[in-house]
Amino acid sequence: MAVEAHRLLLAGGHRQQQQQQQLASAGWPWAGADEDRCATTARPSQHHHHQQQQPQQELRLHNASCVGVLAPRVSTIAAGGQMFLGDAAESDVTFGGGGAAARQEVTAVAPAPKRRKRAEQQQTPPVFQVCAADDVAAQFQQHIVDVNRLVFQQTANMWAALTELRRRQARQVVAAVEAAAATRLRAREEEVQRTARINGTLEERARSLYVEAQLWRDLARANEATANELRAELQQALDDQRTRGAPGAGADADDAGSCCRGGEDGGTGTSLARTCAVCGLSAADVLLLPCRHLCACAPCAGAARACPACGCAKNGSVCVNFS
Repeated sequence: MAVEAHRLLLAGGHRQQQQQQQLASAGWPWAGADEDRCATTARPSQHHHHQQQQPQQELRLHNASCVGVLAPRVSTIAAGGQMFLGDAAESDVTFGGGGAAARQEVTAVAPAPKRRKRAEQQQTPPVFQVCAADDVAAQFQQHIVDVNRLVFQQTANMWAALTELRRRQARQVVAAVEAAAATRLRAREEEVQRTARINGTLEERARSLYVEAQLWRDLARANEATANELRAELQQALDDQRTRGAPGAGADADDAGSCCRGGEDGGTGTSLARTCAVCGLSAADVLLLPCRHLCACAPCAGAARACPACGCAKNGSVCVNFS
């Protein structure tokens, strides 16, 4: 039984060594005996293919005879050359006749598989880490591309918005300038129209004044012609009266009576002819028209409506200067 147990232990150790060599040839860092280096690195090292695995420590069996029956569980070899027994309580194999010492040795080495399992669970295969690094790099590159595209789009949108805002402001400025110019032009047009209306009114007034001036000029000319004619007739009458002598005073009394009332003596006829027929105080120096009687003074001729000598309606008068 002891021989069979020894053979099984040797066979298990040889199989574990083959597995470690296969893992080392595959590039796994934890396949070797350097557990500290395997814990710090995550990528497979190339020099593992050239390094030789350290030989496992040979199991030193006690020279004493082993008593017991081989248990169903076999021992396992830990990394670094340590051997662990499956369960010392269930195994009946003793080495060197010392069962208590074997149990103590197995009990002292028992927590090693738990640490190994925990380390194996914490360590990630390098292939997956490389794939994850490549994925992270690809995602980071895609993220950079997306950010650049987003920045470009936002920049384009911002420039488009600024251009539209500038155009809108330009249109507003142009509209404001056009409105101000239109208002000023409208005011100017209204002022021009008002000035044109005033000019038209003034032109009409000027034409009417010109026509009125023409009428007054024609009337003045007519009055001047009438005055000249009357002056000539008066001068002729005076000349005729002078040419008549004193012997003809009786005949002249009738003519004087037509001009001033009455026929007095020849000595007083001239003085009566020159006296106003209305008031009898002032000299008669106004010729009444159209009867042409020289029988009133200036104040009485202005107040009279008809000739005081013949009673004819008066339509005008002419002042005569005898000096």
